[in-house]
Amino acid sequence: MAENRSTGEREDVDPQDEDVDPQDAALLAALDRGEFVREPTTREEEDRLIAELDRAAADTPDDVGDMLVVGTLRLTLRTRRQLEAYAESVGVKPTVLMRQWIEESLARAAGEPVDPIAELERTVARVRQAWQQMEPPRQHAA
Repeated sequence: MAENRSTGEREDVDPQDEDVDPQDAALLAALDRGEFVREPTTREEEDRLIAELDRAAADTPDDVGDMLVVGTLRLTLRTRRQLEAYAESVGVKPTVLMRQWIEESLARAAGEPVDPIAELERTVARVRQAWQQMEPPRQHAA
């Protein structure tokens, strides 16, 4: 369990999840064991840390390639369940599916070409899902 800094809620973190950096997973595990104590910070300390982050961000090249960062997305339980079911039907993790959809939407909005392989995979998944819905349930001989 790890604390979500924006909500204060505790949430499960799977160190095996491809979106969790191994170092982050180790730090979260240490935090859960109580090995880290978070000291309260002053407003001045927060301002100093934010300034350091701003300087570091300015020094970070725009071309960071495929570096993954973690974000939070709130979904209704119904939407999450639908996402999980669809992701399972196409054989990917829900986080992978969400990332693909976001990247494709941004590419379309920018007028950039969408990955033809991803388009083909999605089409095959839709056909497979439609086929399963059309197929009558199989009856076993008694």
